[in-house]
Amino acid sequence: MGESIAGLTGTESAVLLVLASAVEPVRNPDLKLLGPALEAPSRRKLVERGLLDVEVGERRALLLSLTDRGWAAASELLESPPPPRATPQLRALFTFAAGIGRYLRRESLALGEVVTPADPPAPAPAPTVPPAPARHESVPDGPPADRVRAAYRAVAALGAWVALRDLRAALPGVPRTVVDEGLRALYPEPGVHIVAEDNLKALTPDDHAAALQLGGRPLHAIRITR
Repeated sequence: MGESIAGLTGTESAVLLVLASAVEPVRNPDLKLLGPALEAPSRRKLVERGLLDVEVGERRALLLSLTDRGWAAASELLESPPPPRATPQLRALFTFAAGIGRYLRRESLALGEVVTPADPPAPAPAPTVPPAPARHESVPDGPPADRVRAAYRAVAALGAWVALRDLRAALPGVPRTVVDEGLRALYPEPGVHIVAEDNLKALTPDDHAAALQLGGRPLHAIRITR
């Protein structure tokens, strides 16, 4: 058992697996809808171990997400025994997780390559808004997140999915590190969805090259709805 997961309680272990499955940051009040609630002492413990990132979101709700080390710990938990005195429900979770871990090991896959965010709730029926035709507009200088938003609006209408390869192409001359900084800043914002492509076989070399590395997995497309 690795040092990062040694001594974790059943609740702490389950929360790491829940956050890995969710992929996107989870509001602390919503965590109990997906698994066990994480009390402040356990939250501090995971933060101190470098496994958990905590930010303040809307209405001062805490946003929880895994760090790169947290993703590695979640992967290690997949084939680890359940904690001592685990409940039958927790033992069942670890038994299922072990099956996932064996599959990933056999296929030489990382956990971040197979989990995807849950689909957002279906909106009320509304007329389809087709993507606006590509416009070759210059993107103004400013904070990285604002430049990414401007580039998105330059190539698509709100609500359209845009491949990160096309988004980067709309920011010629902007260093990759600046674009990545803008994407990471936008990631937790409401109305912004940055996801991995489910069908890995559909990805081109340009898609792989343009991917944003976040939480130990590559993300390939962005959608902004507001």
